[in-house]
Amino acid sequence: MEIKTDKNIIAILRALREAPRPLGGTRVARQIQSYGINLSPRAVRYYLALTDKAGFTKNLGNKRGRIITPEGRKELNSAFVMSKIGLIASMIDELSYKMDFSLAKLKGNIVLNISTIQAENFPKALAYILPVFHKGFGMGQFAVIREGGSQLGNFSIPHGSIAIGTLCSVTINGVFLKAGIPVFSRFGGLLEIKNGQPVRFTDIIAYNGSTLDPLEIFIKGQMTSVYQAARLGCGLIGASFREIPAAAIPQAERIKKKLIKTGLGGILMIGRPGQALLDIPVPEGKAAMIVVGGLNPLAACEENGIKTHNLAMGTLFDFKELLPTSHLEQLLGKEQQSEREN
Repeated sequence: MEIKTDKNIIAILRALREAPRPLGGTRVARQIQSYGINLSPRAVRYYLALTDKAGFTKNLGNKRGRIITPEGRKELNSAFVMSKIGLIASMIDELSYKMDFSLAKLKGNIVLNISTIQAENFPKALAYILPVFHKGFGMGQFAVIREGGSQLGNFSIPHGSIAIGTLCSVTINGVFLKAGIPVFSRFGGLLEIKNGQPVRFTDIIAYNGSTLDPLEIFIKGQMTSVYQAARLGCGLIGASFREIPAAAIPQAERIKKKLIKTGLGGILMIGRPGQALLDIPVPEGKAAMIVVGGLNPLAACEENGIKTHNLAMGTLFDFKELLPTSHLEQLLGKEQQSEREN
């Protein structure tokens, strides 16, 4: 058996990567069932012995279980590319289903992107992030900040770094699904903004053929100009193109208004039944919906020379732990005051 291409190995490594604590064979077996892999705990332990030998996992003892190693993460992110084709589309569907956020009660878990930067760059980063939120090119008006050495959901933040959690646009899918409206995510792309308004997509990546979130790719490729769009009204921002049943348009418009009212706005446009939106055709019986990219605020940092490490759809996260972006403004004010005093 070639360990690097075995789908069972991939599923086990994925389960360990997503777990907040070490897992034993029984818990791994239970977790990978949600990925469509049915293995007995005994079979899982056999595969874990192989991953231990390959250096992909580490056995912490019978009572504690296994963790994924840096080498295991590396293999999961690169060596299994062909097995991950369409992974992003699957993750979108999975997280939309698992999300239990109630828009009416503003309670429950949302989908969070996780980004890290060097701690010394945090004040400068805030200065680039905030204009993006103010212009409405970020997902909603909420974020969360965590220092190095702590946790953000299932993610361990490296020492010397600051983590910034932003709402992922998949949250919109979850809200719609809870309202009984299925959402099909077609592609992520670069959306051209002119005079503050969206005019066309210039580059697109289909979700069902991608192993990475499209906006992550565009950010690292230095293809965005989000900060320019926020400040001058012209530029390229990350956005996604989705489809909903045409019959759901009136309800979708009501949800859009509710999202905006509660500071969770992210829907830029909703099209008409069976009609193209920004020159992108849709099938009969469907309507298009364009949603802003949740990582856009971090794209503004990259554009201005601040390196970021981004994980789209990083974790499910309790909405009550998010802070309004006005809190970020207060942090920036304190940082600037400290600099003046020094």
